[in-house]
Amino acid sequence: MDGIDTEALKQLVLQLATIARQLDRRSALAVEHVDASTAALDRELHALSDGAGRFAREATQAVGAETREAIAQAAGGALAAFNRQLETNVQVVQAATNIMQEQRRHLLAARRTLTWRAAGALLIGSLLAVGVASYTGWRAVQQVRSAQFAQDIVHAAQSGALTRCGSTLCVKAGEPVRRYGKNPAYVLIAE
Repeated sequence: MDGIDTEALKQLVLQLATIARQLDRRSALAVEHVDASTAALDRELHALSDGAGRFAREATQAVGAETREAIAQAAGGALAAFNRQLETNVQVVQAATNIMQEQRRHLLAARRTLTWRAAGALLIGSLLAVGVASYTGWRAVQQVRSAQFAQDIVHAAQSGALTRCGSTLCVKAGEPVRRYGKNPAYVLIAE
């Protein structure tokens, strides 16, 4: 039964390690996804900014010398509105980028927490496995000692040092009687 409990603990420790690896992999994938999305938003922001600059240059070149003042007034209002809209869009994209960066930081913190918890669970499982193994070993030593004592009694009975004297158990102590040094109430049996 002790062997089954140790095996079950080993299986539990292996399962916890597998779960920890899967959580770590999923967390890394989520962080990569957030990083890719942030990079894509940055590229789009730069493309929008570059496109606005090109648009302004091309519009200016298309305006002729004779109609420059009239077109400039009309285009100025449109460009101002376009620039305001573009600035609003840039602010929205920057806010989204900031939110994604914050989510990335939270995912990294959660990943670290999960890693520490998994390591703690593995440590606890290992300690439990060592404890069960130690207890099993201690019980085996106790059983061996108990078996050795029983063998000593059988040997003493077979050698005649321990026998029955009528209805009473008696011991052949030998001459002269030798006492046990740590407790003189005990007599050493001669074999």
